[in-house]
Amino acid sequence: MGTELAVTAAVTQIKEGVSISLSELLEMVAPPPVAPAPASAPVPAVLTKDQKTAIDRFASVYGEVNPSEARLLSQAEVDALVDERTVLDTVAKAAEVRKAQIRSIAFSHFDAEIRANRPGGGADLEVDDRGFFLTDAEVASPATGYRLTREIRKGAVSLSPAALEALASDPEVDWFTRDDYLAMTRPVRVIDDAAVAIHMRRRPEAVVRALAQVATRGQKVASCNQRKIK
Repeated sequence: MGTELAVTAAVTQIKEGVSISLSELLEMVAPPPVAPAPASAPVPAVLTKDQKTAIDRFASVYGEVNPSEARLLSQAEVDALVDERTVLDTVAKAAEVRKAQIRSIAFSHFDAEIRANRPGGGADLEVDDRGFFLTDAEVASPATGYRLTREIRKGAVSLSPAALEALASDPEVDWFTRDDYLAMTRPVRVIDDAAVAIHMRRRPEAVVRALAQVATRGQKVASCNQRKIK
């Protein structure tokens, strides 16, 4: 549904006495998120010399200093603890980079499957800043007992008091006034949900149109997770 149609539908419901919370109203009328900018190319799956060394040393330094009681550490123990932390940080960074690469590889697999099996090849689906489809998917590994999943979370809708004030001050906008803005905010000038709910009963067209113009919707987020096969 387009923004104007959504605004009309929301105003109609309010006039008919339908109870609509601010969060529900924003879900109805907030415009779609701005198209994401292209992301940088993926990093090659190559370990640095320091990362290879840290991985080789991981088991030997892990937990080397682990006192059973609170006490002063010797200088040798401090050195060993710092050395272990350096190894852990280096391995963790390498793991995070590789997990991001696995995400891209899994998402590419999911998208290839969609292009092969979905009518239209997924042309109707939203994409993220890497061009991956924003739709749930998964692939199982019976040999390990786990599955890789793509799970989508909706982007949150937010309201800016400053944007609402700017709309009220716009000389070309005669349908939303400073009185409307003041009626919808508290003295510290933050959006007041209860005040919005009251004021939109008085002036539904102005309030709904204003919210539709100043609300911003965040991007959907796709996470790659490894879960046990059910």
